[in-house]
Amino acid sequence: ADTAQVASDADGDHGAGKNGAGKNDAGTSLDLGADVPQDVAEGPSDAAPAADAWDKAEARAAFVPTASHESALGDGWLAAGQPSKARLEDIVGQGATVVSLRNKSEEPFAEQPFVESKGGTFVRYAVSTSQYGDKAFRAALWDLYDAWQAKGGLVYLHCASSNRVGASWALYQFERKGLSKQAAYDLGVKAGMTGASSIVKQVLGLAP
Repeated sequence: ADTAQVASDADGDHGAGKNGAGKNDAGTSLDLGADVPQDVAEGPSDAAPAADAWDKAEARAAFVPTASHESALGDGWLAAGQPSKARLEDIVGQGATVVSLRNKSEEPFAEQPFVESKGGTFVRYAVSTSQYGDKAFRAALWDLYDAWQAKGGLVYLHCASSNRVGASWALYQFERKGLSKQAAYDLGVKAGMTGASSIVKQVLGLAP
């Protein structure tokens, strides 16, 4: 298990490239966990569409924040800081996919093998806040978000304190969902964005 100290979201951790294929500053390939899904999950069965829709609604209703560092993003997504092992086990038990924006070196424990040992799905897309200034990097991350949103399941999106998550959510809402600059920025703040706000304002074209 990794024993590295938990790093601040404002620190210059290393990021991944398009579709999660990235390298750190030393040129070492990062372990990005599960691949970005290529296929969109099929819709509800014709045999029981109402029951399927009810099950999804019920699952989303039960998938709620339980800690101060967690917040609801809508559509079955939660934004969060680093979860505990107990919380991860609960998340997996609810059928949610865990998406981490952290490097393995930041983790207080080896998160991917823990999640997978509980039967869960883990995706790593390591991010440093400075990489949000790179349009191609952002586009690759938005592709990942689009793919998992299209699947329609529950997603637990986290970093260390939800700062990077909030920043990514603000930019994603502006660049892919068509929200106004200020509305997108405000959503990022609600999702935990703090220190990354300066680069988000820069990308959005808001006054510093």
